[in-house]
Amino acid sequence: MPVETTDEDPATAPRRGIIFFAKEDAVPLEESGLMEPARIDPAVYKNLDVRPIGAGTRSMALFKGEGSDGFSLVTAHMKSGYRLPRHTHSGDCLYLVTKGSVFVGRREITEGSGFLVKSGQPYTYTVGEQGAEVVEFRSATSFDMQILDQTVEKWQPLVDIAIAKRDRWSEEPFL
Repeated sequence: MPVETTDEDPATAPRRGIIFFAKEDAVPLEESGLMEPARIDPAVYKNLDVRPIGAGTRSMALFKGEGSDGFSLVTAHMKSGYRLPRHTHSGDCLYLVTKGSVFVGRREITEGSGFLVKSGQPYTYTVGEQGAEVVEFRSATSFDMQILDQTVEKWQPLVDIAIAKRDRWSEEPFL
């Protein structure tokens, strides 16, 4: 099959229909402007130290398209046993497990498999014992995260997992 070639300098060539991105240029999700910060009842912060939960996850924005209808691509790296709070998003999201596994309910989703969560659908998942890397594809460049678990009682198990895994997580690399 023929391949079109050009002598144009890529740095000065006019923009065409291909946009490249590299993992080295990814930024933390919270700095990307893709997702509005989640709101959690202040009573949770008053009664629990939720900081240990953060040691179990890292999300990076790989790509953010132009305009509100552009595509976005995020990688989420999570350590063994990490559990997300039950939540929704304002846009559909297609998840692909690229390393490790996650459990959605009783179903284990392994490398090369995934799931689609429709906008507004409540969900959570728990990461398998090897940790996980999950790629998140969205047809939106702006979305929210509505945390449904808004009580101390709902957050206590998440904090307990993080505290129980603290030593392991400190030595375990992100996949």
